[in-house]
Amino acid sequence: FLNYIFKKINSLIYKIDTTKVGIFLSGNNMDGKQYVFLYESLSTYKTKMYFYTPEGVRWLDVPLDLEYKGMHGDELLFYLQSDWKTENETYKSGTVVSYDLTDFLSGKTTVRTIYQPEERASFESLMSAKAFLVVSTMENVQSKLKIFRNADDKWIGEAVPVPEFGTISLVSSDNQSDDYFFSFSNP
Repeated sequence: FLNYIFKKINSLIYKIDTTKVGIFLSGNNMDGKQYVFLYESLSTYKTKMYFYTPEGVRWLDVPLDLEYKGMHGDELLFYLQSDWKTENETYKSGTVVSYDLTDFLSGKTTVRTIYQPEERASFESLMSAKAFLVVSTMENVQSKLKIFRNADDKWIGEAVPVPEFGTISLVSSDNQSDDYFFSFSNP
């Protein structure tokens, strides 16, 4: 048995054999552009990621164990499960980074740190709004919320005032507006 992804009837895009877990497809619509990604699951925690272009399927040379967290404009958002060494820098496990898809298509690798946890902190989740990212973290056993904006090729974060001593959960956002929703509970 082989797993297949088809563009149209009788038009094979990509296939894998039975030694792989499976192949999955996802799409994003950002600013009127449609992006299609294929995920070739090699094992429970290792996945090869591909980008479908009019010229064909292109492999994204990213760590196999990263977690895809969505898009913001033309940038992919990743949470790193292990260190990622690029030509110029090493990004530490636990870091949230952006990966410029436009640069990838022109043969360059551009990765930028969005959030890197300090010693007593960790990433929880993120959502994309039109002009910024919303990131929830745990710092010193307290939920925190930050907004990150892309300015001069850097992600700049600012704290969002939230009540202390409770749990924050990101609920929903809209990449067509700057509306986002989170919940706060305090037992």
